[in-house]
Amino acid sequence: MLAPALGLAMPNGLADWLGDGIDRLLAALRRPLERPAVMLATWLAGESGLAPPSVLRFAADGAVEEHEEAALDARGRELLGRLRDFQQRPVRAVMTPRLRIVALPIDLPGPALLAALYEHRFSRLPVHRGDRDNVIGVLYAKDLCGLDVAAPGFRLEPLLRPPTFVPVSTRASDVF
Repeated sequence: MLAPALGLAMPNGLADWLGDGIDRLLAALRRPLERPAVMLATWLAGESGLAPPSVLRFAADGAVEEHEEAALDARGRELLGRLRDFQQRPVRAVMTPRLRIVALPIDLPGPALLAALYEHRFSRLPVHRGDRDNVIGVLYAKDLCGLDVAAPGFRLEPLLRPPTFVPVSTRASDVF
């Protein structure tokens, strides 16, 4: 990786020798850190690394066979229990409180729009017209990629996606 850059700067055998030596040195410095990093990642993820397949299946379709649940280890049973509890909770218990929601006005100029996205670091933001309760769409930050938002005539409205409104009494399992 370093050798080609050095090869352009010093087009003789010295560049290859020096570049290979630097690559070997960097690999030797990195090697002692690899094993602890892998051990830490394995410890954080648990022995199997991921949730047991039966828990993932329950998350997808809500069904786990009795013998599968009995075969789960303590971590799997805890995860399955948390998932069941979450599904029974009302949406109001898992949604962002109204006062903490960051929303953008539809007439926000392009540079201010980018500044707001950078400041708040959300990938999706509701956009409103007038009152904050009049949400007209949801802006996905990725939809701005490649666009010149500072250009005259830039309009945000064509980029908005339809908002989804959910009654607060709805169960989380009906939404997620």
